[in-house]
Amino acid sequence: MSMHRCALTSLTVASHLLFLNSFALAQACDPAEILRTDILKYDSNITVMMADVRNRVSSHQSNDQQQGGFSYSGIKLNYGEEKWLSDYISEQADFRLSQQEAISVLKATLSESSVRAYEACLGSQKLVISIPDLAGSDSDILVDVKWTPDGVDVPASKLNLNISGGELIEGDQKSRFERGEARIFKIHRANLFEPLSIKATIRGDRAEVYLPRKPNFKVVFAELYDPPMSQGPHGIRRGVGDNTTDLAKYDLCVISEEGILIPSTAYMQKDIVDGQGGRAFADVDHATASGHKVCGTVGASSGGAFSLVQITARLRVFEVKVVKLPDTQ
Repeated sequence: MSMHRCALTSLTVASHLLFLNSFALAQACDPAEILRTDILKYDSNITVMMADVRNRVSSHQSNDQQQGGFSYSGIKLNYGEEKWLSDYISEQADFRLSQQEAISVLKATLSESSVRAYEACLGSQKLVISIPDLAGSDSDILVDVKWTPDGVDVPASKLNLNISGGELIEGDQKSRFERGEARIFKIHRANLFEPLSIKATIRGDRAEVYLPRKPNFKVVFAELYDPPMSQGPHGIRRGVGDNTTDLAKYDLCVISEEGILIPSTAYMQKDIVDGQGGRAFADVDHATASGHKVCGTVGASSGGAFSLVQITARLRVFEVKVVKLPDTQ
């Protein structure tokens, strides 16, 4: 079956990262529960979607496949479709987030009010590492380290800053911190396509931040049709002469050969002339729809040889493909 691809929308995948406190504490305090509204505002951000899926799977929140998910340029996905798309991207682009990276990405979506709620959930953080938004796509990033230990008469203590996937180019990674002090360090990433981890320790207080590698792919959306847009819609005409009143049906199917379909976007474009009411129909078969194939049925019948009932219809479904990009800065 031939299909026409049109209205392509390319989404360059960018990682929006802010900061991560202690990973052990972040596991106990799930950011997704606090920032659900914030997450849904991140339209067209594949990295945030994959982080959300990763976190839900890890926290066993993935039972309801039909619950609300993300949207991309107006295309709404449920969680089941998020999971399909995330798995597809992982397979096609070899791009996967660790749980530490997922927590970091999710926390990056926090609004100012949600940041306060998240920190309240975590409890008092003694050592915090913060980095600017969009740090995942920058070669040079500024890292802020702040230490606020318990107690008042806490002596100045040495920082141990360990970096993997980057190089400290400004600041002393073994400098001494006073209580309540914050310092900024500059880190250079020679290769953005390698992950970065930053671990800080002062007097037993720990903080960690993880940045995934820069994605070397983009996601492309296309509309697929049956019949293709180069042809007219499929039509059924009943009640225009003898032996033309019985029900006639025809199946339309869209099949993805190169990507994955988003079943919830399936839509029957139809035009009906039916003076008898209810004798013409065009419905999507959602029960059998999958990421590979979505079908629907067009049908019409007439109550009399000269009672015209006719319908024309076309099935439309959105397909998603991953297009790899060269590993260049």
